[in-house]
This record gives sequence, structure tokens and C-alpha cells, in this order.
Amino acid sequence: MKNKIIILSIIFVISLVGCNKQNTETTSESTSDMSTSANNEEETQQDSTNISIYTKNGDIPYEKFIYEWEGNTVNQDDYLKSESDFIDKLDQNELSQLELEEEIRLDFSNNIPKEVKVEKTYIKQDRSQNYKEDVQIKNSKDNKFIDFIHSYDNSDKYLQGLIYNITVKWEEGTCIYVFAFKIDNNSTPNNKPYSVTGYLSSSEQKTYDSYKADRNIKSLLNLEPITIAKFYAQAIMEEEYDLAYSLYSENSEKPTKDEYIKIIKGLDKTIKEQYITNIKAVEKGKFLVDDENNGYIEYELVADHPMAMDMIKDSDGVWKVKYMPIQ
Repeated sequence: MKNKIIILSIIFVISLVGCNKQNTETTSESTSDMSTSANNEEETQQDSTNISIYTKNGDIPYEKFIYEWEGNTVNQDDYLKSESDFIDKLDQNELSQLELEEEIRLDFSNNIPKEVKVEKTYIKQDRSQNYKEDVQIKNSKDNKFIDFIHSYDNSDKYLQGLIYNITVKWEEGTCIYVFAFKIDNNSTPNNKPYSVTGYLSSSEQKTYDSYKADRNIKSLLNLEPITIAKFYAQAIMEEEYDLAYSLYSENSEKPTKDEYIKIIKGLDKTIKEQYITNIKAVEKGKFLVDDENNGYIEYELVADHPMAMDMIKDSDGVWKVKYMPIQ
């Protein structure tokens, strides 16, 4: 009898273990099914909001923000931060360029939206002048894609970048797509033998840009004469003649600003290019002192043919270029 009770107890325990195991497997399968279902739903949502953005030369990478979906607002903080992220990339020279007047296409495939709005934000040099503007778009006949033109003022030398915000609304919710390009309005046409970028060092460029923006002479204090001479050359290359004129010494016999600008604008193309090649060469020169307020930069345009640029320290304590007639 005792043995029989023991055997029955063992059978009962085994049955309980088997039932628990079966329940665990059932629960696990159910949870797994729920998880798979949720994942599939999320993947479907992701797929339905993925669009293609491209030009004739290939795809444009973008950041996507599901701004509102089925009444729930999500990723709003990330979206609001996206503009500053693109500005950081612009500062680190991590943004690509796109040709002016290039056509951009948004392709929605079969997920036709209810509404599409395109905005662009202009990034100015001092970062405080950023402003938004609506972009004119052109829909396809079946609304599966829209086109718009990458356009900006290429004469604005303080414009450095352009951020696009694409707002797309469907029945289920709204997504925003963001991408950006850098703008280099200081580039010169390929038929010129010089480039306006890369001549100044990064620190020189920052000081030069600051002075160009506000003309605060204090930003030029304590700069070496060769740096000032390079700033003059940079201003001539950018055709910022008013800026170039401001770098001439007050103690040199110079024409009026209007006369100077008329002279330099009237130069023959070949003579102007030779002049730019000449003054750019000062970067490899050596400054020699005559006295505490006078000196000159000695440099060579051609080997064994020394040249010089006279420099004068003005009453404001800044070294300036002595005006020499432009031939």
C-alpha cells in the first residue's frame, strides 16, 4: 500500500510538471505571437512612411520624424533639434552641395498622401539671420510624386546652407522629412585661375568673416601684417572691393573709395588675374621692419625676382596696406 501511494504521488507530481511546462510553452507562444504582431505592425508603419527623395544624380539621405500618428505626437523634441544638428554638420563641413536649380523629386510610391508642404530654412553666416520660406511644388497627375527646384540667391555671400523640411500628411498621421545642403557662394567660375576658398587658414577665415560682417576694426588688432595682406587679397578675390579698400592705410595717398572701385572694376581680365596672382603670393613672404609703424612684406612671385608690399600701422593700432597704383 505504501509503495502504491508513493507511485501515485510520483505520477501526480509528474502530471503537475507536465501541465506547468505545457502552460509555460503556451504562454511563451502567445507572448511570442503578440511580439511578432507588434513588430510586424511597427514595420508596416515604417514601410508605409518611407519615401524616396532623389535628384538625377542619385538618392538624397534624409532624417525622418513621425511627428504625429493615430493622434499621438512622437519624436517632436528630436525634430525640433534637427535644425541645430544640421547647422553643426555645416560647421564641421559634413554637408554636401547640390547644383543650383537642380530638380528634387519626392516619390511616395503607392502611399499617396493627403497633403504635402515643403519649406526651406536659409542658414546665414552669423546664424542669427536664419529664415524660412515656402517652396513651390509641382504634383504628378496621380499624386505619386512631387518635384521642386533647389534654388537660392547665389549672389548672397553670407548664405552658407539650406535646410529642407518636408511635411507629409496621410490618413493615419503626419511625418516630417529633413535634409540639408551647404552653399558656397564664394566659389569662382572654373575659367578663373584661382579659387576664393582655402586661401585663408581656418582661424584667419573666422576673423576675416567676422570683420566682413560687422567691420569692427578691433577684430584686426594684434594681427600680423602678412595676415592683413592676405585679407586684402581675399577681399579682391571675392570682389568685395569696399572691404578691400577698408584695409588701406589712412596714411597712404589713395584715391577715394568710389574712384578705387571704378579703377579695379575697369581692369582688363588678364591684368586683374595677374594682380590677384601677385598679391596672393604675400602669404609666403617675410615681414621686415623699418620702424615701429612701417615695414614691408618681401616675397617672390618668380624665383630670384623679389617683390614687396608696404605696410603701415595706423593710429588705431592695426597694420594696413599702403596704397600702390594698380597697373
